[in-house]
Amino acid sequence: MHVSKAEVLDSLRTRGDDEQVRRAESELPERVDTEEHAELLRSLGLDRADVAALGSDTGLGSGQASGLGVNFQSEPESLDPRDE
Repeated sequence: MHVSKAEVLDSLRTRGDDEQVRRAESELPERVDTEEHAELLRSLGLDRADVAALGSDTGLGSGQASGLGVNFQSEPESLDPRDE
């Protein structure tokens, strides 16, 4: 699953942990792979449930682009006019 760096930073800010926010700003990429960066996320005080909640809020963990409402898992519609 992927979440945005901005979401991780927002989550840390709501906890009031400025030191961890600064660390995350410098150490995390813009698009955070939760498996690849699991150890770093844990060291920032975010457990698996915290990160999963971030992904479900954005839709990034479910195949949707954040805020766009685009579901990349759905089948494409036919463009053939004979199908109408």
